[in-house]
Amino acid sequence: MITVVRRVAGWAAVAARAVLGPATGRECGILVYHRVVKHVPGLPAPTLNVRPEALAAQIAGLQRRGWTFVSLADLVADRGRAPKRVAVTFDDVFGSVEQQALPILRAAGVPAAAFVASAFVDSPEPFPFDDWALEHRDALESDDYLPATLEQIQTLHADPLVTLGAHTHSHEVFVSRPRDLARDLAVNLEWLDRTLGVRRPPLAFPFGRTAMGFAGGDLTEAAFDLGVSSTFTTDGDPLTPGTLPVDWPRITVYDDDTGATLDAKLSGRFAWTMRVSERLRRIIGWR
Repeated sequence: MITVVRRVAGWAAVAARAVLGPATGRECGILVYHRVVKHVPGLPAPTLNVRPEALAAQIAGLQRRGWTFVSLADLVADRGRAPKRVAVTFDDVFGSVEQQALPILRAAGVPAAAFVASAFVDSPEPFPFDDWALEHRDALESDDYLPATLEQIQTLHADPLVTLGAHTHSHEVFVSRPRDLARDLAVNLEWLDRTLGVRRPPLAFPFGRTAMGFAGGDLTEAAFDLGVSSTFTTDGDPLTPGTLPVDWPRITVYDDDTGATLDAKLSGRFAWTMRVSERLRRIIGWR
């Protein structure tokens, strides 16, 4: 049902672009990915996933439409003022980011930021919020669906295209719990500093929807009190040029996205679907 809704929304966004006319050319934005693995024959398509070939096609499709990929740090430094620039981010940090996504990023020269949930580094178990991997783990031969190992994260950190950020330690739900967020995030920040020498990183809030209480308000204040450099949500909008990097929205990418649908999202013609998604999530209890 949800896949159908998302696909209809994607088609509608592209149709709306044709009806409403071309984008202004002033837009810029941030994309968020999670796992990057191939579909496994005989299993349902993995959630939180974009296939490697889809990632490559999405990058190429946006480049053909005039979008320039820049680092998250460059986007922050410019406050999103330069037009048609887009940054790539990865949340949680699955092993597939290093194994599958990094070669594609290198081939295309695309920078990326990877937000690490430190409690799960080197874990032989799936992320606790990854229902697909938990259900099908016995049928999976590759480890790419698992959280990244420390060695994989070190490889990402050593690559000049990649910067690392914070994603809390435990990836819990911190709605209305700013003190608990502060305690958990402090562990995450200490781990990034001690293990990798990363200081004052950007923070991507787990789950990330401001309207649902996963980001913003006291949570954002608690994060900046601990010294993060910037904060990011998954609110699904393009950036507002010139704003400070506080709770900047990011746009979730799905496997069936194309260069055309991502162009529509980055141009702001997909924002209404996020509002529909939020309403559906509230009705059926999604995160």
